[in-house]
Amino acid sequence: MRESYPTQAAMHADHMRWLDEHAAWLDDLHTWRLQQARALADLTRLSSELQRHGAALLEHDGQIRAHVHGLRKHERELGVLGEFGVGEQADPLVHSHLAWAERHQALGQAHEALKHHHRKALAELTRLLRELAAAEDA
Repeated sequence: MRESYPTQAAMHADHMRWLDEHAAWLDDLHTWRLQQARALADLTRLSSELQRHGAALLEHDGQIRAHVHGLRKHERELGVLGEFGVGEQADPLVHSHLAWAERHQALGQAHEALKHHHRKALAELTRLLRELAAAEDA
């Protein structure tokens, strides 16, 4: 039994349909290349933002360490005062202590804001990386 062959008209119709599909595919690819270029630009911006975030983490680290250093100095001053008794000498240390309490509270608030931002940003980045990995595996 002989296999049937397509007619010339059917082959021509296939070619026309395929050319239409190729044109649509090339349009898709053009759009995807533009989107990919924008995504690379976004990644560059993201990298810059992550660098700024890293700088903010280092700055916050420095603020905490400076606060710890100052707090230890204040504690030593309180120890010296305790040796000589409390009196008028305590007044400047009380004011200093209140200032340290305010700085500590502000530092704690900054820490909580940084923690919230850090967790949110890293969770979103992790989600995106997982999504991209899943797309590669598909």
